[in-house]
Amino acid sequence: MLAAISLACAFGICFTASFWQGILAGSFMAFGLVDNILVYSYGLKRKSRTNIVLGGFSGGAPALIGYVAVTTTGLWDFGLVIAGLVFVWIPMHIWALTLHFKDDYQKVNVPMLTAVQSEKTSARIIAGTTLMMVLFSVVPFFLTHDNGEPLMHEVYLYTAIASGVLMVILSFWVVAKPSEKASWVLFKFSSPYLAVLFIALMVDSVL
Repeated sequence: MLAAISLACAFGICFTASFWQGILAGSFMAFGLVDNILVYSYGLKRKSRTNIVLGGFSGGAPALIGYVAVTTTGLWDFGLVIAGLVFVWIPMHIWALTLHFKDDYQKVNVPMLTAVQSEKTSARIIAGTTLMMVLFSVVPFFLTHDNGEPLMHEVYLYTAIASGVLMVILSFWVVAKPSEKASWVLFKFSSPYLAVLFIALMVDSVL
């Protein structure tokens, strides 16, 4: 069903965009499906504690599909950075959730990192990946058009900094008090975090 929906979306893009945009969208969609189904679900999910890292590439695929559906200009810099935002967000988001439900993952023998590592180690890794995510989130501010003008301005930068500081504080709370409650709060705040960044990107681009 997922594959059928994905193919239908790809064909839809083909009819509303150029041939090259359709090819790119279909390629990114195929890459995402292969990574999610074969690499993550069948290959790594029940075998490796880092399963969500390599499986996270499929998370960035929809961002690339949406990007090329509109334009191919800046695909290999701005487009990849947008996909990268999703990729670096996935580990801390999922690990915060799995730390909360670590007992359930242990019962079904799914070796998520937080299920096979101690709470303290898991908390430190979550905090580290959160910090990496926040640092990466300001990259769009430093990208420029071909004429040297910045792609993003202060609206995005201030949003990324403010939301990032909140995420870092919450992740340090998990380190200071690694518990199901702390990890659940971090997970709940991380859910809209990415949406806030993308909304800021859109608002900044039209101002």
